[in-house]
Amino acid sequence: MISNFASKVQAGFSLLEVLTASALVSLLSVLLIEGSVFIQREVKFAEQSLQVLNVVENRLELHRLEVLTGESIALENEHASSTLQIAEFQISSQKQYAVSSLGISGTHITVSASWTDPWRRQQSLSLSTWVAFKQ
Repeated sequence: MISNFASKVQAGFSLLEVLTASALVSLLSVLLIEGSVFIQREVKFAEQSLQVLNVVENRLELHRLEVLTGESIALENEHASSTLQIAEFQISSQKQYAVSSLGISGTHITVSASWTDPWRRQQSLSLSTWVAFKQ
């Protein structure tokens, strides 16, 4: 009988092994989900930044053309920012006539934009250029 008892081999897993495996699978699942959410936010931020850069570049070029031609150009798509899927998007422009230290007159143009990113942080972007005229 003793030899018969010693020859029995445990079949299956113990309760501790099953609980440990379940805990590891749960932990890895949570980490995978959080990583996925983080990547989605980063992608959304990159998309927003590119959209804002495109709108700001277009507005800067429009003001540059206005200065070069001397005519006011109507914005065909004044509500370009409304097509953006960005919370609290604001854009502003500034044109300032000035004379450089070399005596060259021109116009300094600045276009700025601000928006709220997916983490609810305020972001901003500003582009500027100088349009010079020969005397």
